[in-house]
Amino acid sequence: MNRFNWTYLDDRDGQHQVGLMHGPESGHLLVYCNSKIVLIDFRVLTDAEYSFFINEELCELSIERRGRQFLYGFEINKKADTPLNRERKKRNKKDLLKSLVFLGSLLLVVSIFISGLFSWNNYQAKNSIDQQLIFSGLETKAKVLLATESEDQTPTYFFTVNGKAYQDKILQDSEYIILENGMPLETGDEFVVKYLSYNPNMNQIYYERPTDNQLQTYKARAAQRFQMKNPGSTPEYCSCLIETAYKVNGLDGIADVYFFDTNISDNSKHNSQTYQKLIENLEFKTQLNKNCSSY
Repeated sequence: MNRFNWTYLDDRDGQHQVGLMHGPESGHLLVYCNSKIVLIDFRVLTDAEYSFFINEELCELSIERRGRQFLYGFEINKKADTPLNRERKKRNKKDLLKSLVFLGSLLLVVSIFISGLFSWNNYQAKNSIDQQLIFSGLETKAKVLLATESEDQTPTYFFTVNGKAYQDKILQDSEYIILENGMPLETGDEFVVKYLSYNPNMNQIYYERPTDNQLQTYKARAAQRFQMKNPGSTPEYCSCLIETAYKVNGLDGIADVYFFDTNISDNSKHNSQTYQKLIENLEFKTQLNKNCSSY
């Protein structure tokens, strides 16, 4: 049984003992912090990476196999988008501002020049990354986590690659976001995300590509809202109505039914007028009478 121990000192000088037990033959793995088990896995016989939190600090454990031996590593991730790392970034920004004021106008000119160069490089790098994602990015599922009134957090989406979690912020920080696909964004929504195999932190979420599970969620939400506003309609009819709208007009059809009673001033793309156009569509009426008249 392989055993390794590390001592981690947090920002408040708190000491934590991190221990690892790993069977080189069975591959069974147990990781604990102080007296608490934080990770259990089985048949770990190849290279592996794991992440877990100690208080607010994101920790990363790595296992590397070399022949019949295993090498173990433990690091603190100070770059990931966590509340603690965001606080560190805020402190760093304040320190940087004080330095710029102290150095005076000369360094201010230099910093402007460097900032312009850095922005240009970022622009070039972003274009390069976007191209790589389009042509060679790998796909998986990402889930959305929005901020609530009781939580001071950045809206994010997260996904896992080889058992390791990655996350990125959602550019819009509003509590109510309507996507280009027409539907509101909610916590738990699931979309396709592309990432670079050599660095999953380079990724892009595609809100126009909801997963199959998310598509069913959209249909259920629209049917539930329509029935709530029309209590005389049966659940079967509402579901059939949504299926017909989707067959005729895709996601836009679902959004038209979802916002069937919304004023155009509140939603210019999907509202009571677009819903009226949908139900007056000849193909829609034909399909609705054919498939939903019995409900």
